[in-house]
Amino acid sequence: MAVTSDVAAERAVLSGICQHGTDCFLDVTDYVKTNTFSVDSNKIIFKCIEHICKTENLDSIDLPSILSASKELNLNHIFDRKEEFRHLNSILQLKVNETSVRRFAGKLRRLEIARLLFDQGSLLQEKMSEVDGTETVSQLLGTAENVIFDFTSLFDDESDLKPTPIGEGIAEYVEYLIENPGDISGLSTGYEEFDSAIGGGLLPGVTMIGARAKVGKTTLSVNIAKNVAEQEIPVLYLDTEMVETGKYRDISLKLLGMSSGVDINDIKSGHMVEDPEKVAKVRQASDWIENHKNFSRISIAGKSFEDQLYVIRRWIQSEVGLNPDGSAKECLIIYDYLKLMDTAGINESVKEFQMLGMMMTALQNMAIRYAIPIISFTQLNRDGLDGEHAGVVAGSDRITWFCTAFCIFKYKSREEIETDGPEMGNRKMVVVLSRYGPGHDFGEYCNFMMNKWKAQIVEVNADGAEVVGDFFEVVEENENDAAEMEIPFN
Repeated sequence: MAVTSDVAAERAVLSGICQHGTDCFLDVTDYVKTNTFSVDSNKIIFKCIEHICKTENLDSIDLPSILSASKELNLNHIFDRKEEFRHLNSILQLKVNETSVRRFAGKLRRLEIARLLFDQGSLLQEKMSEVDGTETVSQLLGTAENVIFDFTSLFDDESDLKPTPIGEGIAEYVEYLIENPGDISGLSTGYEEFDSAIGGGLLPGVTMIGARAKVGKTTLSVNIAKNVAEQEIPVLYLDTEMVETGKYRDISLKLLGMSSGVDINDIKSGHMVEDPEKVAKVRQASDWIENHKNFSRISIAGKSFEDQLYVIRRWIQSEVGLNPDGSAKECLIIYDYLKLMDTAGINESVKEFQMLGMMMTALQNMAIRYAIPIISFTQLNRDGLDGEHAGVVAGSDRITWFCTAFCIFKYKSREEIETDGPEMGNRKMVVVLSRYGPGHDFGEYCNFMMNKWKAQIVEVNADGAEVVGDFFEVVEENENDAAEMEIPFN
């Protein structure tokens, strides 16, 4: 067998964590677990480090801390041996650049996978040696597939997981519901009727919202992010397209527009100075945005999907925090929007739609693992101009297979505006599929009014009472053009 361990890299990771503390541990915890190390001594040292970092936030980890942790884990007898104590001491003396630790950790993870695959290959050889020739080709292929699929279970170190009775804790749950009545069981998007259609707000899992280009995906996502952040709930906005640096600040401009009610063009051109009232409103909005730390944004443009998942995991662990049961504290992830960042993984055996399906599966798994809601946006194909069903998603049916809700955000047709009345909005949200809520039957939808000049989107209630001011002007100035346009409003 080829070399599948790197003792020097193992020492570097352990030393780097000890040298740079809990933050460094969080940086590599998605890569390394106890069994990632091939040397037993290193496994024990990592167990001690893990025990420390899960209970304390330290800038560095010293020898007494590790010895104390080993005692708490009943492993202190290991370091009574001189060679083990010298090994630990030598690791603590090693100097490692913090930026190199994650690179070494990634190498250890790949070597661990290689070892696991080698073991699975041996298992497959053993099973194939039992073949007597009476099996069908399908049976043979099924045996091979089972070995490979079983391989994924080896990535889970929580081998003590076991089924529990479905009724366990049900009485406490009922009492909780009795003591905490409310219309929203999940996280509110700020849009009451939409929350109701998907089952009482955002629940753990991926809520997928599809739209055609330039309908307002990003504007909607920023409005939802702002609504949730105003509830003092952390929001992470994963951005694949917008620019947010120097004088080009797309997301910030949308936030300033929707918060101040001032036209975005007046803000970014500086023409707001012609009206002191506008300047005051923008400054007030700016103060709110700057002081509101719950809304975080990061560009993931060009990043591999593995790196994107790392960003989410790191943010949850370092900024949000975990509950005692391992679930995340209340938060929201917004992914704008689901697409391939590169073509490195696409080849003759793995197609684009399969890659998108795997990405969606990974997002859903993460949402369930941490019990958090994720809103992901996606592009609709041309069928999405008229169709309102799960088949309008561009790229892969698998995107809709695994989500907890699939919704379509689109322009209202001229006929719909004439039937509903212009006061009932210029956009609609159709909840096509929902695991937790009623969704929408044919012809049903939530009414939204969008003012693109101010990046404002409001949900319109049954009598249109929420629509105020110049939202009406958006409909009026576009209404006459609707018949000639392929897509009514831009």
